[in-house]
Amino acid sequence: MFYIGIRINYLGPIPGQGINSIEKIQRHAERFITRDYISREDGSIQRMLEKLDLDTLQQRRKNARLVFLFKIVRGMVPAIDSANYLTPITNKRKIIPKFKPNSESSNVVEKFCINHSNRFKTKNPKTQQYKNSFFVKTIHDWNALEDIAACANTVESFKSALTGRD
Repeated sequence: MFYIGIRINYLGPIPGQGINSIEKIQRHAERFITRDYISREDGSIQRMLEKLDLDTLQQRRKNARLVFLFKIVRGMVPAIDSANYLTPITNKRKIIPKFKPNSESSNVVEKFCINHSNRFKTKNPKTQQYKNSFFVKTIHDWNALEDIAACANTVESFKSALTGRD
């Protein structure tokens, strides 16, 4: 059981199996924790997540990647030299994209948005494997962080800024 948790949280989905299979494991765990095996109406799982104050597996994976990148940036992982993998962006001007509530869009300006001063250049991946690699995927998420998270001094303050919990 411990191995499954590590595999799900850090390595991502098991090859050949969909994310829905893994999310199903979390739904079973939520029902086990709350002892609610009966309710099947729409939104019951989401309410359980909120009640238990749990993140989805995808969010936990994203947060784990961002925490690891934070440690690399701050020099807390001596085996990985950040200068070899991360190229800082020099801020020239601030561009803020406009968002409409309750809508999703692929705004071209979004990737040029400057939320904080610790941003890094993103690579343009040519293959799907490289696109899903740690640095390419995580730098995109890192650049979208708010200033309070990206400029945190400690791992604990970074984690609390990520989750929005104190």
